Amino acid sequence: MNAIYRTSLHTDRQEELRFILSRSNLIVEKCRSRENLGVAAPSHRLTLALSHWPRFYEAVCCLGAFMKPLPAPAYQSRSCCSYTCAQTPEPLVLELDHQEQIHLSLQDRQGSTFLEIKSGPSLAGNADEVHTIRIGPTVWSAFLTTLETLAQIIVEL
Repeated sequence: MNAIYRTSLHTDRQEELRFILSRSNLIVEKCRSRENLGVAAPSHRLTLALSHWPRFYEAVCCLGAFMKPLPAPAYQSRSCCSYTCAQTPEPLVLELDHQEQIHLSLQDRQGSTFLEIKSGPSLAGNADEVHTIRIGPTVWSAFLTTLETLAQIIVEL
């Protein structure tokens, strides 16, 4: 694949999110950091055709408006988002074709909100084929900045 743009985000869980943009697809991979394993092999992969980019980007931004910050004292020691809302919106499903779906939802864990992105063949089949990427509040701002950069590049394609 000929990549137009590549970037990575490192989480505080020794994971790396890789973004690889080509002329036809955006690939988001979740990998274990190289420091721990020597080779960072992807454990989960989301492949999004650029024709579906506008709906995906809009869904992420809409759900992101409901992100909650980390509770104190973690809130004071780490960067996090500043979005809060009392009610979490319903999960969103993007039909990529008759075989593939992406489910986007907010998950509340230990007082913080995580964006969960699941992709796979209709998500009703084999659980081994479902890929899940979670974006927590410590990475949310960098994740959204990366998506905004990708949006600018995609518009210019």
